[in-house]
Amino acid sequence: MPADASFESSVGFLLSQLGVIATRSWTEVLVERGLTPHHHAILLTLHATGPLGVTALADIVLVDPRNMGPVVAPLEQRALIERGDDPADRRRRVLSLSSEGVKAAAELATATGRIEDELLAPLGSSERDELRSYLRTLWLHAKQAPSKRNTTSDA
Repeated sequence: MPADASFESSVGFLLSQLGVIATRSWTEVLVERGLTPHHHAILLTLHATGPLGVTALADIVLVDPRNMGPVVAPLEQRALIERGDDPADRRRRVLSLSSEGVKAAAELATATGRIEDELLAPLGSSERDELRSYLRTLWLHAKQAPSKRNTTSDA
């Protein structure tokens, strides 16, 4: 058998190919449920945190707060999320999961968890945790504005 071509050991290539595989499976789960990636993030965030203000939720799920209305509207229409008053500040509105939303979020977490289990099957528990940590570090770095990154020049 020939040795791996050099591109096959490139981190960019490997991440790209694994991303394609993960995205196909993940998208299939979302499409079956009539959801978008933002809906996934909203449902699972509200499931984990409980009620949140629109701006706080937008920050977490990486949606411009001005665009949250059209993003959450389908979830409201399907009675998966509800708007209500913040008990601590009646002037503020919060979004929360309805009872159907709780069920949908739990089912979605289970379905996407199966995808992750399949993708990470060759790794043990500690290796999975380590990989998550590395990927999160890289993701946090990559989503920073370029001017905030610690870069050095050769000059």
